[in-house]
This record gives sequence, structure tokens and C-alpha cells, in this order.
Amino acid sequence: MIATALHSLYMLKRMFDLQKIIQKKSEVFHISDFMKVNPKNDYPVWKTDLIEVPMVLGWQKVILLPNVSYSQKEIEHILSHEQQHILNHDIWIKQLMNLLTIVYWWFLPVYWLKNQVQIILEMRVDEKVTRSMTQEKMLDYVSTLVEMNEKITKNVLQKKLRFSSSFFFAENRNVLSYRVQYLLESKQKKKTNKGILLFVFMLPVFTNLVIFEPYHENAPGTEGTWSEQEMQEQGYLIHHQDGTYTFCIDGQQATIQNIKDPIFENIKVIEEE
Repeated sequence: MIATALHSLYMLKRMFDLQKIIQKKSEVFHISDFMKVNPKNDYPVWKTDLIEVPMVLGWQKVILLPNVSYSQKEIEHILSHEQQHILNHDIWIKQLMNLLTIVYWWFLPVYWLKNQVQIILEMRVDEKVTRSMTQEKMLDYVSTLVEMNEKITKNVLQKKLRFSSSFFFAENRNVLSYRVQYLLESKQKKKTNKGILLFVFMLPVFTNLVIFEPYHENAPGTEGTWSEQEMQEQGYLIHHQDGTYTFCIDGQQATIQNIKDPIFENIKVIEEE
């Protein structure tokens, strides 16, 4: 736990250092500078040359954009997508998964779970962004997904921003294909039972609560031996006048070499007359 806490603090420090660097080398805008938006959701937008992938920066609710030119449709789709991640509070879910991965690093299925949660977050945003769109506008959104994924490559700096929420383009072709298919085929928009999602999410925790131990009772090689409880309940010590001790149980006797052994602490003692 101490190692986990230290690692988290280290990553937080790196995040804040990187944020300061990015902020100093960014042009500052707001979503309203590019599209119509509800004033309460008019989040800051930083355009910078330091990244190549649109993302949400940490818990500051700041959208980062590469300093490149976009068409009006592209910028609206990108900002709508990243804005929805902020509204969904996806950064908290992502960091919880990062924490689970750190704590249960030895449990291989947790890495699969982390990837699946990432995909679910993406699909949820896609669904919410396109919910009120016409079929034509939804196809434009899908087109933006495909075209921008082809244009943009991951930046090394993006990999360092582990406490940022970069969702839009950081994915392989299979994931992108599934997202597009999900949007185009309405029959795939059925919601997964929340109970199943909760079970899958809590699986790493549950597995750590179960401990399997070998069963030794009446195992070969234990005949003629007694458990500590049996020694305390059935056995007794004889304290001889010469200061030595004898342990007795089930009609058997044994001379005790070290009476200070903790195993004899709770065994009754009979003084020799």
C-alpha cells in the first residue's frame, strides 16, 4: 500500500509539472470560440504544439488540441466528444482502473478489464454525442472518427500524461471498427445489465477476498502427532523435583528439553510429589 501511495504521488507530481509546461506553451480558448455550447459547459481549450492527440487534461476540465487546422465539422465533433467525457466524469473511472491495475498488477485479467472499460467509456460517449443527431450528421461523426484516426499518431508526451483522459484517437483499428459498427447498427445499442457490469468491475476485488489453503487433517505422515489445541486440551506437564519436565498425552510421555517453548505456555502443569 505504501508503494502504491508513493507511486500515485509521483505520478501526480509529473502530471502537474507537465500541465505547467503545456499551459505556458498553449493558446487559450473556450469551446464557445469554435461552436455553440451551453455556457455552464464552456470549458477551456488549449491549443499547443506539444501534443498530437486531442485529450482532456487531468481534473482541470481542460481540453487539449494539437495546434493544427480542422474543418468546422471536425472541430465540433472533437470538442463534443471530449466535452462529453468531462460531463461523464470519465477521468475518475479511468483513474480508478489505473489504481486497480497498480494494486492487482499480478492479476492478469485486470488488464483485460481495464481495456474493456476504456472501450465502454468510448462507446458511451459516442452514443450520447450522436443521440440527437440525424442519420446524416451521425455519418459525418463516424467519418471524423475514421479520418482523424488515420491522420493523427500518438505523441510521446501523451504517454506521460497518465492522469489525463485521452480517449478519442488512442486506439487500434479493431476498437475503432467496433465503435463504428456500434454506431451504425442500432441493434447493438442494447444496454448491458448493470448487475453484470458491477460484477465484472468488482471481480479483481472479490478474487482477493478468497484464500485457498491446503487441507492437512489425517494426511499421511501426521499419525502419532497432535495439534496445538489437542496438546492443550488432552496433555499435561509433570514438573519433577530435579527441575525437569515431562509431557504426557494419550498414555505417552516425552522429556521436554526446552520448557520455554511457546507451545507449552497454556498446558497445565502438575507438580511431582
